[in-house]
Amino acid sequence: SFFFLLKGGKMELKKIGILSFAKVTTIFGLIAGLIQIIFVAILQKAAAGLSVEQAAIFQTTQLSLGSVLSILLFSIIIYFIVGVVVAFVYNLIAKYIGGIVLEFREARPAAAKKK
Repeated sequence: SFFFLLKGGKMELKKIGILSFAKVTTIFGLIAGLIQIIFVAILQKAAAGLSVEQAAIFQTTQLSLGSVLSILLFSIIIYFIVGVVVAFVYNLIAKYIGGIVLEFREARPAAAKKK
């Protein structure tokens, strides 16, 4: 109950909603894909100042709209699949050995934490 949690009670995470968890991990996949795109763009800018021989390694990493969409789509799909698998495996394990125990306490105002 709610009052139990306010008194610092512990609760066990018995089951994770598979689709719910997969949606959250998909958002992480989108963020990871965007970070990868930014990283590749930075490398391309750095390679622009190199000699032809030195920059040859970067020639296969030209960012086009297709490559940007491919990176994002691949990242999103992989993270969704990983989210489904992790939630499914967690639910199986939690059924037999128990879930993660979470301890809750009432939040304190910021001023009280500094004392």
